[in-house]
Amino acid sequence: YPPALLGQAQLAASQGDLPGALALAESALANSPTLADGWQVKGEILVAQGQIETALAAYRKALEVKPDRLTARYMIVTLLMRQGKTEEAGKEFAAMKKIAPNNAQTLYLQALLAYRDKDLAAARDAIQLHLKAAPGNLTGVLLGAQIDYQLQSYAMAETALDTVLQRAPKNVQARQLLVQTHLRKGRPGKALEVLQPLLQE
Repeated sequence: YPPALLGQAQLAASQGDLPGALALAESALANSPTLADGWQVKGEILVAQGQIETALAAYRKALEVKPDRLTARYMIVTLLMRQGKTEEAGKEFAAMKKIAPNNAQTLYLQALLAYRDKDLAAARDAIQLHLKAAPGNLTGVLLGAQIDYQLQSYAMAETALDTVLQRAPKNVQARQLLVQTHLRKGRPGKALEVLQPLLQE
């Protein structure tokens, strides 16, 4: 039963057995090649294994089966950006925006693309809309902090970074940016205090 096999695949992946998880996902797809969830799960496992090109192919198969599947489109854009293929990522994002312009994932990518293009005003507007739609999303809060930092809105960046570290104290990116924020505000002692957990590790 393909959905049950996918459940087993996700469980195996969560336990660190990525080869076993991939085999289960492929078994589900062999029985049901038009199962969009199957291609999505396969893509997630391949990303975890660092097989980006193969993962992209899996996500594209998910879109062939279900063209309006936003999670697959989101991952395609994200992976293309990670590869530095900004033009291709932009085309995929344009397709995503046509389908769901006000979706939280769409707004996050809009902010991220604007941030990468150094259009900070547009990035700030998009991330604020994203955080209205998904206020608890730490990835969005962190991007908002990065944008505020670049805009020299250090107090707002500090508040956002404190929020991230309260919920994810091991987030290195947030901790490093908070150190830099304290330095910008002329507080080297506070910066060293925030840095201490990283030094201990």
